[in-house]
Amino acid sequence: MFALATGTEMTHIPFRSTSEVVNSMIGGHIDLGIDSMTTTIPHAQSGVVRALAVTTPQRSASMPDLPTIGETLPSYEAIAWQGLFAPAGTPGRSLTGWRRK
Repeated sequence: MFALATGTEMTHIPFRSTSEVVNSMIGGHIDLGIDSMTTTIPHAQSGVVRALAVTTPQRSASMPDLPTIGETLPSYEAIAWQGLFAPAGTPGRSLTGWRRK
């Protein structure tokens, strides 16, 4: 989506985890990564990687000085969707029935 919006030529590299993305940036193997803020913010705050922008429509409360991509590319937004999944055949129960041990 970012490549199409900017006309940038990019190659998608399917990493298995955020740590692989961060390690590849640190090692100079990739030029940028679009990944979860939750796990990447600590690396940006320590100066290991540089946060450039967030993909959400509003700035993040965690990093209010970090601009949104939409501030440069009007109407750009990409919000990650997260779900809770289990293998097929897992017994059904409502989330209210789950208890922390």
